[in-house]
Amino acid sequence: MTAMAERARSGSAPVRARLVPVPDGRGTVRRAGGAPHRPAAALRERIEVLRASDSMRSDEETETPLPTVDPARLALSLAGGVVEVVRGVRPASQLARWLAPGVLAELRERTAMAGTGRRVVLVRPCAVRRLMASPSGTGVEVSAAVDDGVRVRAVAFRLDAHRAGWRVTALEIG
Repeated sequence: MTAMAERARSGSAPVRARLVPVPDGRGTVRRAGGAPHRPAAALRERIEVLRASDSMRSDEETETPLPTVDPARLALSLAGGVVEVVRGVRPASQLARWLAPGVLAELRERTAMAGTGRRVVLVRPCAVRRLMASPSGTGVEVSAAVDDGVRVRAVAFRLDAHRAGWRVTALEIG
C-alpha cells in the first residue's frame, strides 16, 4: 500500500473534493431527451456494412485520379506481408492501412481457422518469387508467387484507388 493510501485509510489525509454548481439552479439533474440509445452493433454486423460499402462504388469515386504511389512496389510488399500473416509471423493489424475492412476481417478469420494465431519463427523470411500486375479499370490486379520457407503460395488481389493511395479490395491466397 502506498503512503498516500495509508494516510487516507487512517483519516489523517485531507479529503479533496470539488463542488460543482448544478446547471439549472434548482438542485435537480436534467435528463437528456430523445430516443434511448441503440446498443452498439455486433462486430459481424459492422463488418457486413463495411463489406457492402467496399463493393458499392459511386460515380464520384470512379472519377478520382489514380494515386502517385507505384502500385507494383506496394504489391510486392503486400504479397509477402499477407503470407506472413497467414503463417503467423506478422499480426494482421499491421496491414490494416492497406486492406479494406472486409478483406482484413476475412484474413483474420482465415488465420484463426488455420490455427496460426501464435507467432512462428521462420528460418528465412518470405520471398516474392514472381509478381505480375496489370491495370484494370480504376485499379490494378496483382498475382504473385510467394515462397514462405515451407512452400510456395499463390496470392492474388485487387488494388483500387482509395483517397490518395491504394487499398486491397479483394484477396485470394492459395
